[in-house]
Parts: sequence; structure tokens; C-alpha cells
Amino acid sequence: MLLHIAGPVNAAPVEKEEQRTALCEAARLIEVRYVAVERLDKLVAALEELEREVTTTVEGEDFAATVTARLREVSGDGHHGLSYSEQPIAEPEKTSEQLTLNGDFEQWYGAPVNNAVEKIERFEGNIMLLDLRAFPPPSMGAETIAAAMNVVAQGEAETVLLVMGYLVVPGSQFMSTYDRPSDT
Repeated sequence: MLLHIAGPVNAAPVEKEEQRTALCEAARLIEVRYVAVERLDKLVAALEELEREVTTTVEGEDFAATVTARLREVSGDGHHGLSYSEQPIAEPEKTSEQLTLNGDFEQWYGAPVNNAVEKIERFEGNIMLLDLRAFPPPSMGAETIAAAMNVVAQGEAETVLLVMGYLVVPGSQFMSTYDRPSDT
């Protein structure tokens, strides 16, 4: 979960009140969006502690790095992060896709990394290997991953079904998503 706080931050220094506002908004977003509810209390407490520690104006990048480090330390989840921008960030347009894609998504899931498809390899016996390094949002990676799957489908091995048979109860879904705000 990458938190990108949009607000009245217009210059490199971040005033005390702006820091407090960003920390409150980060806590609100985590409470509403973060799926690992067992970690919520610790994360919110860590943000409240950071808020109490705000005593001076700090550089924006330093503030973002401090918050990111604390969130990751407390949660053990490297997905947490706070980004800083000297320019105001426009509110995203509301779309049917719950996930707001920002520049960081392009870096980690987009064209520069081939939508996380690292390689496709064919072995003896027409056994195919798909090296997929991440699971990008469908709006970014669907076409690339579908193309990779079309190539892999030419293989002879049924190993995926064999392995999945050990991991899930027969008849189970292989994948699902959960949106906490709408409980769907």
C-alpha cells in the first residue's frame, strides 16, 4: 500500500501542521484501506506517536522517509510508503477501478519492467517456465500477461494444476481480491 498524500505542500520544507495533517490522513487511509486488520492498531499508534514527536519544520523527503521507515518497521510490510512531492498533487478522478495508479506503479509494474514478466523459457519436453516477478494491476499488465500466458499455453506440462492441487481445496478459486471499504 503506497500512500501518496496530496495536500498544501508547496515547498521543500514541511511545516509542523502539514506533517500532522499528513500523519492523520495516513492513519485514516490505513484504517479504511489496509486489509491486514490485525496490524491496524499498531500502525495507527505508530503514526500517532510520530505526530506527537513533530516539533520542527523538516525537509519533505526526510519526512516521507521517516514515516515510511516507521510504517514498514511496525507492520513488517514493505508495501507501506509515504511519498513527497514539492508540487501539489491533483485529486485523482473517480473511476470504477478502486486502485489509484501513480508514477510509482509505472516504475514497479509498467513497461520499464515488462509488466513484471521477466522471462519465458522453454525446456526439454516442451515444458514452459513463466518468470513473473509481481502481479501488476490488471489495467496495467493484463495484455502483457495474457500474451505471456498464450506463449506458455503452447507447452505440454500440466504442472501448474498439479502444484495448485496441493495448495488449494478442490473446487476453490485460484485467485480472488477483497476490497475492505466496500466489503466485497
